[in-house]
Amino acid sequence: MEPIEISISKNQRLSEALALSQYKYTQIPPNVILNKTLTGIGATYMEIKAFRHSIIIEPNVPVIKGKEKNNQECLGVYKGRTVEHIIKYLQNPSPEYKKLLTTPEGFFKITEAALKAGIDIHADYFCLFDECEKIGQDLDYRKSITFPINDFFNFTNKAFVSATPLKQAHDEFDLQKFKMLVIKPDFDYRVKLELIVTDKIRTTIGQKIQTLLDDNSKCICIFFNSTKGIKGLITQFSLTNDNCSVFCSDKSKSDLKVKDIVAYTDFHPLHLKRFNFFTSRYYSAVDFHLSHCPDVIMITDLYTADHSTIDPLSEAIQIQGRFRNEHPNGKRFNSLCHIANFKCVEHLTYEESVQELNVWFDFAKHLKEKHKQATNSNDKKSIEKQFKKCLIYPYLQTLNLESAFKRNTFSIINKYNKERVKAYYSDETLKHAYEQETGYFDITYIDEIDRTFNFDFSSKDIAKRYGNPKTAQNVIIQDIIYQLDRGITSETILSTLKDVRYSERYDQVHTVIEAYKLLGSTKLKTTFKGIDKDLKAAELFKASEDKRFSTDIINEIITEFEPDLNKQILKSDINERLQKIYDKYSLIKKSGIPLVVTQLMIFDYFHGKNNKDDRTYTLKSALPDIHKKSKDNS
Repeated sequence: MEPIEISISKNQRLSEALALSQYKYTQIPPNVILNKTLTGIGATYMEIKAFRHSIIIEPNVPVIKGKEKNNQECLGVYKGRTVEHIIKYLQNPSPEYKKLLTTPEGFFKITEAALKAGIDIHADYFCLFDECEKIGQDLDYRKSITFPINDFFNFTNKAFVSATPLKQAHDEFDLQKFKMLVIKPDFDYRVKLELIVTDKIRTTIGQKIQTLLDDNSKCICIFFNSTKGIKGLITQFSLTNDNCSVFCSDKSKSDLKVKDIVAYTDFHPLHLKRFNFFTSRYYSAVDFHLSHCPDVIMITDLYTADHSTIDPLSEAIQIQGRFRNEHPNGKRFNSLCHIANFKCVEHLTYEESVQELNVWFDFAKHLKEKHKQATNSNDKKSIEKQFKKCLIYPYLQTLNLESAFKRNTFSIINKYNKERVKAYYSDETLKHAYEQETGYFDITYIDEIDRTFNFDFSSKDIAKRYGNPKTAQNVIIQDIIYQLDRGITSETILSTLKDVRYSERYDQVHTVIEAYKLLGSTKLKTTFKGIDKDLKAAELFKASEDKRFSTDIINEIITEFEPDLNKQILKSDINERLQKIYDKYSLIKKSGIPLVVTQLMIFDYFHGKNNKDDRTYTLKSALPDIHKKSKDNS
């Protein structure tokens, strides 16, 4: 998709830049992905004022309510607005040009209303999908967010628009010859951002807020996508309803019950206090016109909430863009800061993600073939159930095995971007992302991570410093993981606890280290008790697996099945005979319950094949290295 570049000057609106370009666009042109680069230059406003009927799809309800309030010709579609309301609006002669604002989830109301009113919206309306990157970012918890996408491509005239359009992929972009329209500022538009990475995030947040208070900040806006984290900060700083407001979704509002703090689901400047918290519902599209010049803090605390990550390429840019008006000091905000910690989590490169999806896709094709060959309706239903539980299923538009497979490109891009963002907070490449990948920020980088091992496990006030005892245990456990991942030896970690007075803590930390070696860092629980339980279960399972390949069991299995080699044996018969041997030796699964034989376990011991009747196996010979395996495990 070759980009078309259009220059824009400082303080110029999008409508001016388009009109003054060599293309002399008087409206947003059709079949484009409009990368407006800058926030707040009036793309949505331009469409609202355009001399044509429009459907504008916005990421969330507060955006719609704000634009509806400021533009009387618009009708917002959200909870409480019925199909009948929309029909009445469509059939009213005024306004001349209809402007419907909706979330992706509310889009079906418009299609239903148009059908009942006899209106062909695909031919008569321009469809603008605003902040299009949210399609992928919100997919995990808004399953219907991609609902309008296929219908979107049915519009004769349509466009995607965003200041941060992450990579998009859909066959229709090529088929309908979409163009990428890129707005290029002819001035330095970078904003100053202080990036602080820390392993003591509460302390760092506290110090930052205290600095702002000492500088007499009258309005601190904190963007933190975690109700648990927000509650913790409200408690930590003893905030009250007199000095604190929270802006979040309906669900978060019900979760956020702390003291007398008021949580709002709609933004209004009059609700602002000295401290203001915003969840991701307010990261994009909502316009803030504030009377005080704010100080803005973005928080990523992965030990409180994995979903508190902030993508430098999209969300960070969108957050700073919420602040629209310029204050007497010439700034939209006094300061912008992102405070983040890191967490060792597994993540995939783009190539690894592609490979993983291909493996999942191949398995789905295998199920499709089995479904095609199955003659029994119950078998078909069983395979269909298995298909819907497949890892690839959320990445397909295909709902059943009767249809041709079609990949859901937006789900796939969501996966790529999730892995990309995880990498920023796992490999400490966040600084590079801000400096080299966005091009939007002038970074001041502060590294407050202590990379030597000095955690005071023996301190009596750990719980006092880190919250309740469970939180304290989590902090300790994650610190151990952090150090082990970076090559600090277990001996170095345990050396601080050699004193007999700390014997209990020594045992707890030793258990964490052993569990880390056996289970890996990503599967550890967040309490000593939980880790101890998992470690014992893992040790029992390992012992069971060692026993499963012991000389005694191998010899007994070979003796049991040797008389039937090269014969067709019912799978059910094989499983029943193998199960008796397993039961005799009390073998278990990872969960600790008795091990149940699965179809392929016999091939842990024998060469063989699955016969065409699909009900029998033919066992050919014992695996040549099976006794070596038993020796290795004995």
